[in-house]
Amino acid sequence: MKIDLIAPKSLDSYQLETRYLFLLKKTLTVIGFSNNTSVDVLMTTNKMIQRYNFKFLNHDYPTDVLSFPLAWDSPKSTKQGTLLGQIIISYQKAFMQAKQFGHSRERELSFLFVHGLLHLLGYHHDTPAEEASMIKLQDKILGRRKLL
Repeated sequence: MKIDLIAPKSLDSYQLETRYLFLLKKTLTVIGFSNNTSVDVLMTTNKMIQRYNFKFLNHDYPTDVLSFPLAWDSPKSTKQGTLLGQIIISYQKAFMQAKQFGHSRERELSFLFVHGLLHLLGYHHDTPAEEASMIKLQDKILGRRKLL
């Protein structure tokens, strides 16, 4: 399993990468996906995520997380393992939401990673049933009130 993380120096990249690797393993265990898997993660600003959001989704506002699966139908495997795709997280938005929701920055950054990862794995929240399924999985992976 592998996380390729790009983050500004102001964030503790080692701690984030370690946490995301743990969450990747836990998520794959919960959903029963056993391939050697890797994910690219980019931590960015509101300004940059707004550009990505507009360019790829035609939404001209900053969002908290974007997911870009390598394959739209299902993850693609190679001899080296499965590269799921890329997750882009606005750490500025995450920090604002953590304050707004009254929990830690680490909790919010973990939630956004798991949410983005589930999208890479083919989960969506377009319908009430899909949303309920994603919430249940997120709660199982992160715990309802705890970090993990």
